[in-house]
Amino acid sequence: MTPDPATGQTAGHADEGEARGEPLLSVRDLRTYYDERSIFSRSPPVKAVDGVSFDVFEGETIGLVGESGCGKTTLGRTLLGLEEPTSGTITAEGTDVTDLSGAEAREWQQRVGMVFQDPQESLNDRQTVGQIVREPLEAHDWPTLSVAVTGVDEASVSGSGPVEDRTAGDSVPDPESADITVDVAEGGHDVTVRERLPLDRSDVTVSVDDAGRPTVSVTVEKSVAELRRDRAEALITRVGLNEEHVRRYPHQFSGGQRQRVGIARALALEPDFLVLDEPVSALDVSVQARIINLLEELQAEFGLTYLFIAHDLSVVRHIADRVAVMYLGNVVEIGPTESVFGDPAHPYTLSLLSAIPGSGSPWDGERVTLRGTPPSPRDPPDGCSFATRCPAKIRSEEFDLPEATWRALDELRVVFRTRARGDDSALDRAKGALGLDVDADAVDEAVDELLGDHSLPSEAERVVDEAAALAKGGDDREAADRLREAFGSRCDREAPDAVAVGDAESRCFRGESDYRGVSETIAARQREGER
Repeated sequence: MTPDPATGQTAGHADEGEARGEPLLSVRDLRTYYDERSIFSRSPPVKAVDGVSFDVFEGETIGLVGESGCGKTTLGRTLLGLEEPTSGTITAEGTDVTDLSGAEAREWQQRVGMVFQDPQESLNDRQTVGQIVREPLEAHDWPTLSVAVTGVDEASVSGSGPVEDRTAGDSVPDPESADITVDVAEGGHDVTVRERLPLDRSDVTVSVDDAGRPTVSVTVEKSVAELRRDRAEALITRVGLNEEHVRRYPHQFSGGQRQRVGIARALALEPDFLVLDEPVSALDVSVQARIINLLEELQAEFGLTYLFIAHDLSVVRHIADRVAVMYLGNVVEIGPTESVFGDPAHPYTLSLLSAIPGSGSPWDGERVTLRGTPPSPRDPPDGCSFATRCPAKIRSEEFDLPEATWRALDELRVVFRTRARGDDSALDRAKGALGLDVDADAVDEAVDELLGDHSLPSEAERVVDEAAALAKGGDDREAADRLREAFGSRCDREAPDAVAVGDAESRCFRGESDYRGVSETIAARQREGER
């Protein structure tokens, strides 16, 4: 089952999606590439985010996990508009926010915020804590006062527009976007002041002019500077600091206190959505718990929605409603927290959980250790991005080989791919074209080290010899492709779509009914390795 392209939901998730309503954010096929090519360099772009699709619902926390370099932070920054996407859409309330500019872009930036990983590096040591929290207010000209009048055909409005203007406005804003709504009825009026404004009912009066038309007047006694100061001080105390801390500098605080300042700054414009980029990873364990509790309290109080980026799966399990697992620029599994932890549907998720004692995963086998390192985001593999390291990879049916031999062949192909990306690759190809010596000994050593203890059928041995000859001729890329053609499988040729596995979605062919599941496959291969 693949997700509906319009909603991103599988048929099995339709009822859940209807119960939640429309998503706050809908991300579709999002890509963020860093292209560094110039007339002096032809390097391919870094594919930091490479085709991500998911929904974020109001009030929830999505935990985003994955090893360093997989694109988690870039994805978070792209959602906020801090990085420009290469392609794809980010939709909020029917509007693609990737296309916004000018005033619309600034309005979107007020609705989102970010808490950074390192509270020491993300705060300006030359500013006091009060100045740091006030900075977003000043950058976005907060506060702006607007008035809407309902229940009458005509009205004159005093005080509409930026607070500092305090001049009569000649237009009535949309009531839904107004900060104050005055409902004028026969015999009186009703004033509604949005909670986020520094105003109350006593600041608003309604009178009737000589022509019988109601006149709404708004009075703001405090200056803009005073309103911003009050706002900053209220936030600083709300995150657990004291009033005297307002005039101190970041270097006078502990790491946990600095992160509280960062949280207060992120809340300054009262956003709907926050990206929390590993907000507790730089803190002591005892401090981590207090910051996590603070974030949960603020979420409940202000109705916030979080994207919580982290390495620590135990923290993610505590705070997240859903978990998204990211590998090499894409989300390979996403689902409710208990489903992902209790029955991981992707081999990468299982490998992460197996490395953490007490993670809550039902996996009772040995730790699932991944081979090598992730491929370069400049040159991701064809097919499944995880195929080069996958412990549950589907094998070719053309050869009947032990699992250890399959892994050795995979590693040899990785060696050739790595050599093809190396600085000496172009030089080696030039040498090969000219008939000059390439470092043939290095190729022979790699083949012998990986396959010397394995017995290969004659046809398989012939393929390895052909690949080695290509590498000695300077064409490492062609050598890797030769191994893939002979020993590769569906995992090497096709990029898996998202399939529904229980309550989660996984980008793995093992989720299809034709294949044995992830846990069963890995357990069987571990048993085979013990013999």
